[in-house]
Amino acid sequence: MKKTILFTLFLIITSLSFSQMKDTRQKFRIGFDGEKIDYRQILLTIDKNTSDDVDWGYDGEMYQVFEDDMFWVIKDKKYVIQATNEIHVDKEIPLGIISSGGEIAIKVDALENPCETMLVLLKDKELNKVYEIQNETYKITLPAGEYTNRFAITFKECKKEIEEIVESSFIVQDLNIYYDGLNSKIVLNNPNEVTLASVNMYNSIGQHIKSWESNTNANYIDIPVNIKPGIYFLQSISEQGKSTKKIMVH
Repeated sequence: MKKTILFTLFLIITSLSFSQMKDTRQKFRIGFDGEKIDYRQILLTIDKNTSDDVDWGYDGEMYQVFEDDMFWVIKDKKYVIQATNEIHVDKEIPLGIISSGGEIAIKVDALENPCETMLVLLKDKELNKVYEIQNETYKITLPAGEYTNRFAITFKECKKEIEEIVESSFIVQDLNIYYDGLNSKIVLNNPNEVTLASVNMYNSIGQHIKSWESNTNANYIDIPVNIKPGIYFLQSISEQGKSTKKIMVH
């Protein structure tokens, strides 16, 4: 009886220890929508202990396939979870798609522990084109059938675009900008009432998302926003110049 209790306590403590360990691996959750599926999300995890082949205990095979569906292709089989040891610019992760003949949509649902200088793209090898799906939704109507060699997830470096935004700015000491995730709004604290002309938002690759004109010197300004999770840059333009702040939206 004593041994049983001690063993049970050991299992509980071990379980708690593992649950408290922070998972710092990069994860990419890719979403798929179509006429004949409720929704599909597949997961790519970057783990140094894995490879591009099948890794037992890391990869998850797909067992239920719908008329519209998406999956990772590993050794000619369908997977909903794939792990690989690394990603780099232009690396391709084969992506399979099943179409019933209607419109489908693909986008990045979420990034965990993202690399700030890497952008996720969808590659159409038949058309030799790449599409940005980290901040945009890719839509296409495909003839009915299964596509296992046409599409892939790939990556692009976006460090240069980010640096150009930051280098064009300098810090305005009297202005503090942050994102209020609880209330989904941008907040500007302006205690010295600096005249603010506008606020610009850019995504992680430096693309302009939205601008707000203000022309005010109010000491508190909030701007409601509706944006998907990711890394953004907020650039304020005031009478003192430009100031850029990086924010993470969860």
